[in-house]
Amino acid sequence: MPFPSWSKIPSESTIEVLTNHFILQELKNPSAYIFCPTRNEEKALAFDAHLQGSKLALIQYKGVERFNNDGSVSVPINVRQHRTLRRKFSRSAHPYVFYCFSTYPNYKIMHNDFVTGAGFSAISESHVFFWRSLLFDAWELPLGSNRVKLLNDDTLIACVGKRPHPKPIRFFSGPAFVQGFVDCWLGELGNRFADQIEALEEGPQLGPRRVSVLRAQVDVRR
Repeated sequence: MPFPSWSKIPSESTIEVLTNHFILQELKNPSAYIFCPTRNEEKALAFDAHLQGSKLALIQYKGVERFNNDGSVSVPINVRQHRTLRRKFSRSAHPYVFYCFSTYPNYKIMHNDFVTGAGFSAISESHVFFWRSLLFDAWELPLGSNRVKLLNDDTLIACVGKRPHPKPIRFFSGPAFVQGFVDCWLGELGNRFADQIEALEEGPQLGPRRVSVLRAQVDVRR
């Protein structure tokens, strides 16, 4: 039996590790790194990855639940976690709190894109894996949403219970995320939220083994 099982949908952890890798690779900054909280810390902070330095970005990764017969992609959302994420990190004109998922339907296709070189394009410096990593602003997802659905590869909608929300959610690929970060239409200046992050760092919810959430330093200089 091959490992991983080729027919399975790639796990959230797999998507997180590889997407973080490509974010750092495309930022091309040798001083950049990503802070990933422990599971207990994630319960309090509600994010999986933290980029911070001259600008700030937080990412909560999600694994795809299923690929539906109609071609849509269904991604579960933790209602409580989403509420925590929005409560701790206020809205901004420059989105800096994101969800991310991948549209790979199984490990076999993903594996082939890497080992055969098929994931590299002659017209793009980005690996196809990164193009299939989709991010969206957490503040565009209504409270109470329990999943998002990608329809026809071009429309992302939220579902509250079984009812779709009428307003589509803007989303973008991994390369567009990095470009937006560099061009300053995504991400916030770290000093604007320094007090907010510091309060979380010092708060009692992380217990005696608190870890600074200011360690994920990504300096983006134009």
